[in-house]
This record gives sequence, structure tokens and C-alpha cells, in this order.
Amino acid sequence: MSIKQTIFLLAIVFIGHANAQGTFEIIGTTGTQLEGKKIYISNEHTEYSGIENKILDSCIIKNGRFRFTGSLKNPASLVSLYLVWPKKGMKQFFLENRKINIRIVNSLKPNLLDSCLFENAPITAQQRELELARADYFKKFIELSKKEQEYPTADDSLRSARVNEYRLLIKEETDILIDFIKKHPDYYVSLFWFCYEVTNRIISLPDSALALFKRLDPKLQQLPEAQTVLQRITHKIALMQNKTLPEFSIPDTSGNLITPAKYRNKYLLIDFWASWCWSCLAEIPDVKKVYAEVSNKNLLVLGVSLDSNKDQWLRAVKKYATPWTQVSELKGWDGFLPKNLDIRYIPQYYLVDPQGKFVLMGASIQEVQKYMQELDLSKVRDR
Repeated sequence: MSIKQTIFLLAIVFIGHANAQGTFEIIGTTGTQLEGKKIYISNEHTEYSGIENKILDSCIIKNGRFRFTGSLKNPASLVSLYLVWPKKGMKQFFLENRKINIRIVNSLKPNLLDSCLFENAPITAQQRELELARADYFKKFIELSKKEQEYPTADDSLRSARVNEYRLLIKEETDILIDFIKKHPDYYVSLFWFCYEVTNRIISLPDSALALFKRLDPKLQQLPEAQTVLQRITHKIALMQNKTLPEFSIPDTSGNLITPAKYRNKYLLIDFWASWCWSCLAEIPDVKKVYAEVSNKNLLVLGVSLDSNKDQWLRAVKKYATPWTQVSELKGWDGFLPKNLDIRYIPQYYLVDPQGKFVLMGASIQEVQKYMQELDLSKVRDR
């Protein structure tokens, strides 16, 4: 047995013992810079499983020390350690049911917690490996974020270019995450990012998602959060095998109920979007272009908004003057179609043929355009 295998087995035994105890303890030490300041810990914005205990705690740093205790249900929870005064500082790490030591040294950086050093935190060490693998991606993301400041004054072509840059960057990160999962199938971090990032991005290819899931360590596959995601994947596979647009009844901007009957014998492009989604708004000119190219060739478009604020939704519909029907249940991600079709990101496009069958699911607008251009619509019109 190699040294690496021995260390891993010892870690599994130790993690199992710590988890059996069901409690965590954080012991923190700091320099004089933070003496008397309040420090917080929370998973409020990073607890994605729906299983884990909610954590929101704080304490005063006294004599260069701070301490947090509690318990976890999952093997680990991504948490934020942060300050709100005198300067904001934040550091994310994976909390585990064990004693973790955190050392914060005096720092001149704006984010005072950049200097955090962790001891006895193996899953945080796994995350550090992933961060190193994503280092170039993060640099590109920061640069693209700066470009987003141009968005309010950008023309349609520039907005579209920014969306394409963002899409390519997300694809690059997804490839990095998938490669990391394949290389480290026994890491809890691999399961975490598979469940709460990768699956959302590749769910339109559920067979590929299932194959990647099966590469994870069998012990990780049995965890409740893993089983929840597996149910999502199998539901998506069943949906794609059936390929039938489900019956729905959703109000349009005037309150009229829209049903699939309106689109029988037509190709239907369903555009999932929201008024708060800048990339959705940036793609509206592209959707209009596709609509103009083939609207006289048996294609209709239905906008399904994931808004929850009616006034914001109606203002966006009016501002962008989309020449197709817009509907919304004003339930955000919990609307019937978003939940039934497992919509986890937007913009996203589904194309339904005249028989009510999906021919594209979770596609980009460019994929829709290519499909419609290659389709012999004259045969459809002659039916």
C-alpha cells in the first residue's frame, strides 16, 4: 500500500470517528489587529443541500482568540468566516465535525482574512487543490466582470459578445471541474461541486451526468445529498426519453391562461428568462433574429419568465418589446415548467416540434438557430 493510500485510509477512519461525534469546534487565533472585533461564521448563502443545519454565529475576539462550536449533518458544509468592522473581510472554507484550528495573521490586505491558515481541515485542503486548478479561470472571470460595467451603455452586438465570452468561460470552468472530479473521485469536494455546480450545467446531457456520478466513490454516492442529485438526473433521463411537452396553464401579461393547445401543429421555442438576468436580456436581440428568420415558417416563441415581481416583469416585457407571448406564474424557480423541466439556470431554450415532442432541451439560442436553418420547413408547411 502506498503512503498516499495509507494517509487516505487514516483520514477516512478519522473523519468517520469525528462524524460519529457529530460536533465541530473551531479554535481561532489572531494578531493584535483584530482584538476586540466581532467575527462571524455562516452557511446562510452556501448551504445548497437542503439537508444541513443552518449556521449563523458570532463572537468577540478576545486575547487574540475566538471559538465556535456546533454540529453538522453532512460530512462538511461550505461556510463563510467574515468581519464587518473595521474593514470587511471574508474567507470561505469547508467546516467538518472535527476540531479545526484557524490562524489569522496581521495583514495589510483589504480582505484581512486572506491570511487565514487552516490546520486539521482535510476537505478545505481538497478545496485548495481545486482553487489552484481554477486559478487561470478566476483571473479571466475577474477581467470579464470588469467588462460587465460596460453593459448599461453597450449596444446589442457588444452585449451579445459579452454573453458569448461568459458562456465560453463557464464552459472552461465546467471542463476544469469535470476533470478534477475524474482525478479525485474520492474527494468530498468532488461530490460537492458535482451536486451544486456541475450537474446544473450538464443536466441537459443527463446520460453524461449519470456517467460522471458513477465515477464518484461508492461511499460518496450513498450520501443523502448525492442521492437527491441522482434523482434529478434520473428524472431528466425519463423526461428526455418521453420528450413530450407537459400540459400547462400559465397566465400571460393580460392574465389570459396560455396552454399548449395554442401551439399545436407549430414549432414552439420556449425561452426561459427573467428581468433580473442580464445575460437573458442581452440575448433578446438574438432570439428576435431567430424569430424573424423563421416565424413565417411555422415557428412560434413563448417567453416563460422566472420573475417573482410582477411590476419588474411587465416593465421588462414592455422595454424589450418582444413580439411573442410572455407568461409567468411569478413564482421564480418554483413555477410549474421550471420545476418540471428542472430549469436551474437561464437563459435556456427548449424547442418543441408540431407533434408536441422536444427536439432540443436546454439548448443555446445558436443551437436553436442552427436546427431551424437546417430543417426542411417546407415539408412541415405542406402537411
